[in-house]
Amino acid sequence: MAKGNYQKYLEYLRNNLKLALGCTEPAAIALAASKAYEQIGGEIEKIEAVLGINMYKNALYVGIPGVKAKGIDIAILLGVYSGQSTNELEIFDNVNEEAIQKALSNKEKVHIEIDKEVESVLIDITINTNNGKARCKIEDSHTNITLVEVNDQVVEENQRLFSNDYDISADYEDFIDNIDQVSVDEFEYVLEGVEKLEEIVEAGLKEKMPLGIGGALQSFMANGLLANDVINNTAVKISAAAEARLSGYQVSVMSCGGSGSQGIATILPIIEMAKHMHVSGKRMIKAIVVGYGTTLYTKRVLGKLSSVCGCAIASSIGATVGIIWMQGGSKKEIQGGINNVVGALTGVICDGAKVGCAFKMAMGAIMSIYSALLAVDEVFLDVDNGIIGDTIAKTIENMGTVSSQGMPCMNSVIVDIMQHKAKGCCSH
Repeated sequence: MAKGNYQKYLEYLRNNLKLALGCTEPAAIALAASKAYEQIGGEIEKIEAVLGINMYKNALYVGIPGVKAKGIDIAILLGVYSGQSTNELEIFDNVNEEAIQKALSNKEKVHIEIDKEVESVLIDITINTNNGKARCKIEDSHTNITLVEVNDQVVEENQRLFSNDYDISADYEDFIDNIDQVSVDEFEYVLEGVEKLEEIVEAGLKEKMPLGIGGALQSFMANGLLANDVINNTAVKISAAAEARLSGYQVSVMSCGGSGSQGIATILPIIEMAKHMHVSGKRMIKAIVVGYGTTLYTKRVLGKLSSVCGCAIASSIGATVGIIWMQGGSKKEIQGGINNVVGALTGVICDGAKVGCAFKMAMGAIMSIYSALLAVDEVFLDVDNGIIGDTIAKTIENMGTVSSQGMPCMNSVIVDIMQHKAKGCCSH
C-alpha cells in the first residue's frame, strides 16, 4: 500500500474510535439538544425532534447513564439541562439529580417525529424558548453536526458526510498485510479502550444487572453445567459488559464506528484469546487494531446504522479476523473466518439497543472464536454456500446487499411494533 493511503487508513481508524458513555444514540441526541440550547438559552417552551428510523429504534428502550428511566425525551432534556456539547458522546457525564427532575417534569414539551426514509444517522432538533429558537442537525455520524441555526439564521454549517468519506474497502487487504510494518506505538490509544472494558466487565459482574446473564453463566460454570473455558468466559464477560453499558452504568467505553457495543464485541474475544494463547501485549494491541479496522470496513458497507445487528455480525467479523491474524493466519484463513461468520450470522436483525443485546453479543463472541479456530484449521465455508463470495470484498458486499436491498421494509415493521408497545410502557 502506498504510504499516503496507509496513513489515510490509520487516520480513518483513529477518527472512528471515540470514548462514549452509555448508548451512542441517546448520547448523540442529547448532544444535538445541548448544542441547540447553548445557542439560545432561556425557559423551554417546546422541543421538536426529527429522527432517522434507526436512530429512533436504537434510542427508545436503552438505559441512560445516571438515570433510572428510559426515553428519547429524557435524553433530549438531559442534553438541555446538564449537557455540554464539547463532551460529545460522553455528554451524560454531568447528569445530576436537579437535571433529572427537570427532565422528568418537562417531558410533555418534547415532540418526536420519525423520518422512516432515512436509515443512516439523522437528528434534527429545534428548541423553542422564551428567547427564541435554535436548531441543531447531526447527520451520517453520531458527532457530525452539519447545521446550527438561531432564529432561522445559519450560524454553523458543515456538509462533510460519512457517505462521502474515505472508502477504506479498497485498502483493507493491504492494511492487513502491512500492519506489522507499523510501530505499535502508533496504537497506544487503544489501551484506553482495554482499560475501560475491564472496568465495565467488573461492574456488570459485581453490580445488580436487569437480567444478570453474565452472573448466571458464571454460576453454570461453577456447578459444572458449562465448561470453564475461554469461550464461556468470553461469553460471561461480554454479556456482563453489554448489560452494564446498555442499562446505563456510568463507565465510558471505546466506541467503534459510532457504537460502544461494537467496540466491546470487537475486542473482548481478541483479548480473551490473547490471554489464553499467551500472546505478547504488543501483538495483542495490533490484533485489536486489526479487529477494529475490520469492523469499520464491514460497517462501511452495511452503514453506520442498519436493519442487521452490527454487534452480532460486523463485530464478530472484526473479532474473528483479529484472532486469526494474532495467530499468524494467512489471507486464505482470514477470508475463511469471515465466510464462517457471514454464513452463520447474516440475518440477525437489529431491533434496537437494549439490555437484551447482551444475548446477541455473547452469541456473536462465541461464533467469532469458533469461526477463527476453524478457519486456522482450514475448516470454512466456500463460495458455493449461500451469499459467500470468492473474495473478502465480495462476501462483505453480498452481505451489504442483503441488508440494503433484501430487507428494505424491516426497520419500518420493527419500529411499528416498538411504537405500539411504547404507548403502554415507555415515553416516546
